[in-house]
Amino acid sequence: MIADHVQQHPDVVARVGYVFQWKITSPESTWLLDLKNGAGSVTAASGPADCTLEIAERDFADMTAGKSDAMKLFTTGKLKISGNVMASQKLEFLRKLDPARGAAVVAKLRGAAPAASAGSAAQTSPGEAPAAAAAAAAPRAAAVFAALAKRVAAQPNLAQELGAAVQFVITAPAAEWMVDLHGAVPRIEPGRLPAPATTITLADAELAALASGAVTAQQLYQRGTLRVDGDVSSAHRLGLLKGLL
Repeated sequence: MIADHVQQHPDVVARVGYVFQWKITSPESTWLLDLKNGAGSVTAASGPADCTLEIAERDFADMTAGKSDAMKLFTTGKLKISGNVMASQKLEFLRKLDPARGAAVVAKLRGAAPAASAGSAAQTSPGEAPAAAAAAAAPRAAAVFAALAKRVAAQPNLAQELGAAVQFVITAPAAEWMVDLHGAVPRIEPGRLPAPATTITLADAELAALASGAVTAQQLYQRGTLRVDGDVSSAHRLGLLKGLL
């Protein structure tokens, strides 16, 4: 999203004039945001920078979405800044990123992932890499839900933990799976529930990334790649999918 914004607003390079290094934690990754040279760039790399910022991925997502205040994150120690601290004030534009435009950019990157060059791959976000790799592979939904059925059979208490009828709508490729754990006999099978308490929509690649533990449901939701309709409390218990792949 940031790379696209820089491309669409080339004047930001002249206005900012600094190179920033972002050290993202939980999970770890390092990104260089060059708003000083040429037309500007965003690369998954480390290197010389005027200003270095260290922040957890969740806080970074909240900050760029306008949900968290950068100054408050800094004063509470959640955002650490070294080098030219004053340069960080030039990053106010990050709060003005268009979520709708960002969703379109991410969708475009995913669609081109199998044939993407190294340069374009460097512009995907840290959590996108596992999903992009899964997208090029065979659909994983059937394997995920088969593993979930085995887990529930081995650990009956999990059915009580979820205790709801959840409809999964999978995209790219399309599939529908019902996970009904509110009755006496758990049902995890292809198809559509007549009246699910919750409907969760996400891509097959995102489901695989969620089941492998590469991302969390909250991260996918914040990125706009996981949609929840109905009772959102069921979405908070999707940790039971972790480790299925």
